[in-house]
Amino acid sequence: MGGGLVVLAAAMAGCALLGMAIERLAYRRLRQAPTLNVLIAAIGSPSFSSTAASSSSERRPDVPGTLPVRSFSVGGVVASSNQLVVILVAAVLMVALQFIVFRTRIGTAMRAVSLNPRAAQLVGVNNDVVISFTFGLGSALAGPAASSMR
Repeated sequence: MGGGLVVLAAAMAGCALLGMAIERLAYRRLRQAPTLNVLIAAIGSPSFSSTAASSSSERRPDVPGTLPVRSFSVGGVVASSNQLVVILVAAVLMVALQFIVFRTRIGTAMRAVSLNPRAAQLVGVNNDVVISFTFGLGSALAGPAASSMR
């Protein structure tokens, strides 16, 4: 189980870096552009990313002994141990996201930039840093979501 957490953390870090790179290379240049340009980039970058990822990822057989799969039945609902792990990890990540957004300085800055970017900038918030962090955070959360679908 410990090795799985290391892999999960590495996948999240890799996805965060990719998201921040996409923001830096594509979206940052489009912030003052017409809305249609941003919409095209928003449709194109996930398409590009998923095509690149799907060309290299094949369904690999599960490694024996990594996590024994057991089924549990409660009140007619049957769930495997893998499904329970996915639910647990999702719950932990949701609590962590809530903590980041509502209890940290960067979370306060994220909310300020989303409500009024100009006012946030006037009180000393670096909008570029906040937007880049937000892209990284969202992309990091996409890593576990994608890996749970395999």
